[in-house]
Amino acid sequence: MLFVIDKPQFQRVIAIVRDDRRKEDQGPAGPFLRLEARDDYVKLDGLEVSAKIPATVYEPGVLFLKATRFRRLLPTFKGEKFLTIQVTGDALLMGYVRMPLESNEMLLYPKPTRRRQCIRALFWQNRLQYARLDFDN
Repeated sequence: MLFVIDKPQFQRVIAIVRDDRRKEDQGPAGPFLRLEARDDYVKLDGLEVSAKIPATVYEPGVLFLKATRFRRLLPTFKGEKFLTIQVTGDALLMGYVRMPLESNEMLLYPKPTRRRQCIRALFWQNRLQYARLDFDN
């Protein structure tokens, strides 16, 4: 997955879509964000709200990641008008930052061709518990 996106617009859309508004939702057990890069747009899905924004997509894909962790990473790129985000099989690369997928609880689907994508994601809350996230494309 590889795309270039307008950073200020991306941050505004994340602020609208995110599900981690309450302080207790911003911990390790916080909600996931579904990020899909396809054709000429990036689509962001929270549990209740979704949005599409234009982007230059070089490699399509769908990434599930923690909303709070990703949102807090974006302001570190001060003065940048555009961001290049690449997700390989083992890490998310953004500027000089490399975030391993497994240790940051991210899941990549490199070929978003299925109509429905269902995943089982781990939430770390007291002990391990499983939650089923079901999103339509």
